[in-house]
Parts: sequence; C-alpha cells; structure tokens
Amino acid sequence: MTEKTFLKIMNGYMVVLAVLMFLCMTTFCVYHLFAGHFNLFTLAAFGTMWYLSFKFVHWSVADYKKDAANS
Repeated sequence: MTEKTFLKIMNGYMVVLAVLMFLCMTTFCVYHLFAGHFNLFTLAAFGTMWYLSFKFVHWSVADYKKDAANS
C-alpha cells in the first residue's frame, strides 16, 4: 500500500468518525434539551461541544478534499 492510499483511507475514517461524533453530540444535546436538564452553564458547555464537533466535520472533510485533489 502506498502512502497516498493510506492517507486517503485514514482521512476517510476521520470523516466517518467526525460525522458519528457530530450525530452523537446532536442526539445528546436534543435529549437533554427536551428532558429539561439545561441551565445557562450547561447550555454554554453543550453549545461549545456541539460547535466543536460541527467544526471537526468541516475540518476532516476539507482534509479529505485537499488530499483527494493532490492525488
């Protein structure tokens, strides 16, 4: 296996893991929102974690596209 093939596979895994993390975080936030467990502090904490998981998806997709364009 060449290095480029390995990088494509690993970047693909990163995209899948980022999407799974984003879906889990969204489900977690929606559950706690409807369960009424949010106050101001937890809303800020969950909002920050949700935004970071959202950005991880964008960063991993951007890396995947960059490596796909270079090969």
